Amino acid sequence: RGQRGRPAAPAPRAMDTRRWLGAKARRFIGGLVRTKPLNVAIREGENATLKRCLSKWDLIAIGVGCTIGAGIFVLSGVAARDKAGPAVTVSFLMAGLACIFSALCYSELAARVPVSGSAYSYAVVTVGEFAAWAIAWNLTLEYTLSAAAVSVGWAGYFVSMLRGFGVDVPLWVNQLVIYEYDAPPRGNYSHPNVTLPAAALAPSSAAPVNGTAPLPIDVDAPDGIKLNFLALIILTLLTMVVAMGAKVNSIMNNVVVVITLVAVLFCIGAGCAFIEPPNWANFLPYGVEGVLGGTAMVFFAFVGFDAVACSAEEAKNPKRDLPIGVIASLVIVTVLYVAVSAVLTLMVRFDLIDPHAPLADAFGHHGAGWAQVIVAVGSLCALTTTILTTLQAQPRIYFSMARDGLLPRFMSYVNPRLHTPLVSILVTYVFSGVLALVVDINTLADMVSIGTLFAFTLVCVAILLLRYRPADDARHHDAFGASA
Repeated sequence: RGQRGRPAAPAPRAMDTRRWLGAKARRFIGGLVRTKPLNVAIREGENATLKRCLSKWDLIAIGVGCTIGAGIFVLSGVAARDKAGPAVTVSFLMAGLACIFSALCYSELAARVPVSGSAYSYAVVTVGEFAAWAIAWNLTLEYTLSAAAVSVGWAGYFVSMLRGFGVDVPLWVNQLVIYEYDAPPRGNYSHPNVTLPAAALAPSSAAPVNGTAPLPIDVDAPDGIKLNFLALIILTLLTMVVAMGAKVNSIMNNVVVVITLVAVLFCIGAGCAFIEPPNWANFLPYGVEGVLGGTAMVFFAFVGFDAVACSAEEAKNPKRDLPIGVIASLVIVTVLYVAVSAVLTLMVRFDLIDPHAPLADAFGHHGAGWAQVIVAVGSLCALTTTILTTLQAQPRIYFSMARDGLLPRFMSYVNPRLHTPLVSILVTYVFSGVLALVVDINTLADMVSIGTLFAFTLVCVAILLLRYRPADDARHHDAFGASA
């Protein structure tokens, strides 16, 4: 007994402590795996504040523009020369087939969960908030860094093209050195992602556009911290287009995609006049292992078709048009990659292909150096549409995250006149602009594809979970609504 005859307070029991800790742990884990009810997600899509103005053709153009990039003029040559030889056509077919399975999962999810956010929105409905949060930042690596990296490549390509025409462009336009330091020699760029042309780090010797040498992209600037004002300018201009609304953005994207496709089809058609069937005499110079290695290299050339799903709340008929946009864009890109690689390896023997500018060099090899102008224009347009579509996709992910409470609410603000997530667009522009201004293309390229495989894998898992998921009950609906 305690003082003055009062009973002493009972000692805390270990069992109560364990129960308390267990309840806290269950609550914490429950928050991580809490999912959004499917009916809530569908209702959000139906009551979208974004303007529904995109047709199936607009969605196909978004998928093609974000996927094809300038790599179609370069990647096939690099893979043929170093990995698979003429069998690079098989490599592209195998990589396209692998992506088709992921695209089918995207298509079904887009039809059943027609909301903006792509893989993030699918994950928050099926896997849980923590996995969705993680996949959202992986997609940020894919889109935001791609916009920055391709802007740097666009600036270099544009400057080199002007110099090829004899225009004297000051070095400070895209490589203003503010701090010099000694660095080891830089090698040639060979990252497989389609959004960056391998020619972007070609040797810096000046060469005329209509000559037989590859277009020079990098110039002889000292190593150090550099500011790329031209990359920032192109990002600013295209961000203004994206902010003006989905329809304005889609019109410009459609025009640039058509120009790109015309350039690609021209290369295919003109190249057929110079094919030499004996170049395929040794179709498998590196064996089956080379074909598989080529498949691994060109797989990332198909990254980007998932950007179609980010525009779900701006599609006129998302349940019908989103699957068409995803599948059709991937099929078109696959056919173009196979055709370009087949023509290229028939024009030039695989071991003689120039890895920096294979198509341009192939035409020069046959005395058609004038075709390099078409290749240069097509590459520049391909880079432009890649920047434009990535700048459109990323803000929709921020918008969806903010609507679910995983980012500040103000990022879900939609301008009532333009019907665009203006704050999310500005945040994307700031992040991409800073990276494009101060970070070199090598560093950006190494970071672009980190989350791609994770996103594809999670989408395939999500479709299995959604198929066997029980119907959402009202209690689950209220719990998510209160937490959000």
